[in-house]
Amino acid sequence: MNTAAASSLVELDVEGMTCTACAARIETNLNKLDSVEASVSFATEKATVRFAPQLLDVGRLIGAIRDTGYDAQVARAGSASSAGARVCCPTARRPRSIFCAPKDGESAWRATA
Repeated sequence: MNTAAASSLVELDVEGMTCTACAARIETNLNKLDSVEASVSFATEKATVRFAPQLLDVGRLIGAIRDTGYDAQVARAGSASSAGARVCCPTARRPRSIFCAPKDGESAWRATA
């Protein structure tokens, strides 16, 4: 992808993943699309995707995820040029550790990369 061109950034909620291999499969299939740079997190159940909107749309991204056997919907979208672009999902940067606050009836856990 030409990093000098304007691009769109979308965060997708992904449903149906049961392990990190699922996330890797989705990420691989998204990155096969022209102009796409994708990162999929099993831990957050999100896909962060940067793409050229003049080449494809969000519907095609969701379609690629569905073709892989999972479901997705838009969680957050935006536009950015490469000069000031920031990843909208902090876990896409692969932090050294992620602390997950407990939900009702669950205990907290820490994952270390």
